[in-house]
Amino acid sequence: IRVDTISQELRGVSTATIKEYIRYFEEANLIYRSEQLDVQGKKMLKAKNKIYLTDCGIRWAVVPGVDVFKKETELGFAAETMVYKHIRDYYDALPEKYRVGYLQDERGLEIDVAIQDFGQDKPLQYVEVKMRTQSAIRDKDAIVAYGLQGHPGYIITKGHDDFGLSERGKTSLYRFPVGAFLYMMGQMLDRLNRQ
Repeated sequence: IRVDTISQELRGVSTATIKEYIRYFEEANLIYRSEQLDVQGKKMLKAKNKIYLTDCGIRWAVVPGVDVFKKETELGFAAETMVYKHIRDYYDALPEKYRVGYLQDERGLEIDVAIQDFGQDKPLQYVEVKMRTQSAIRDKDAIVAYGLQGHPGYIITKGHDDFGLSERGKTSLYRFPVGAFLYMMGQMLDRLNRQ
């Protein structure tokens, strides 16, 4: 999100007011703020945050005509929101401290979800959500270009039969159907909470 763009769209509302509302929404657990993790030095001043609703139903309630079954872009928004929420909830529950955010470089290459240890500058894990039919991963895609040696990347897919392991560039990529991934993360979080 860009607060100054929102301010221009809502003529007469200052950027300070918009920042306060975003903080209120976050404190009320209506949104998650996903930080850009790959910024250092002066670039931190220009870093942008992504915002995810804590529940996809909120979007469907306030945006008329949203149909995730007919529009792949809407399905993509919903799936990315659910994947981010499950990953964030899991890492927030761990006793160690992790940051969950996203990566984006100057060229616009972006990884939807990146997990980073607080004590480290390098991300530990990458997750990319692809909700298009026949969503191919190309060598120029961020998850391959940023590839982490020794740490597999995860591609969350639309099709229930779209799964498996492949080697691309410096990293291994595991493809998971979105339903299986969300179920697995829910089970891991449940097990963690019982300990």
